[in-house]
Amino acid sequence: MIDVLLSVTQDAHTLARQAAARLADAPLAEVGVDREPDGRPVLTGAGAGLEVSISHSHGIAVVAVTAEGPIGVDVEQVRDLPSVELAARWFAPQEAAWVARHPDDFLLLWTQKEATGKAYGRGLRDGGLRRLMPLPPAANQPAALPQPGSSPGIVLTSWSYRVVTQPATEVVISVATVGTPVAGQVRVDFRDVSRTTSTSAM
Repeated sequence: MIDVLLSVTQDAHTLARQAAARLADAPLAEVGVDREPDGRPVLTGAGAGLEVSISHSHGIAVVAVTAEGPIGVDVEQVRDLPSVELAARWFAPQEAAWVARHPDDFLLLWTQKEATGKAYGRGLRDGGLRRLMPLPPAANQPAALPQPGSSPGIVLTSWSYRVVTQPATEVVISVATVGTPVAGQVRVDFRDVSRTTSTSAM
């Protein structure tokens, strides 16, 4: 179970505490958020033992919390970008060629790389931007990434979501987990706590 919360009205630490309290079945006051020396967020109190990842983009906060192992989440607001030029500079040649033909997929690949790097605990260091990601249509489904060397495998889930604000904002969200058995068993319970609706992605 992965709990993913999004808000345009609450800060990410509050969201992380809410998600952890829900998974731990504990009062919100008993859950805290701290930082490891490298800056990675960590849950404390009743949330200890759960994994958390936090991301921000243009006033939008997203958190992912799970008891299943290391996790990474990334969110980007959809906006005008020099996608083809950025992909040519930072991505592997086959991904850059894909973006040249499908510029709207740039943020999908970017958030996948960010989320995967967070799940591995390395961010985008050591060539993370050149780490190959699934290309659409596979990118829009839970997808198992090849295992790099002896590292645990990554399962990646990506989707787009339109946030109803003034003005309406569209975001791209990617979630990556380490060592999840198979992609089909990943359940993402996605809730926009700025509103009263919720959706689930499998």
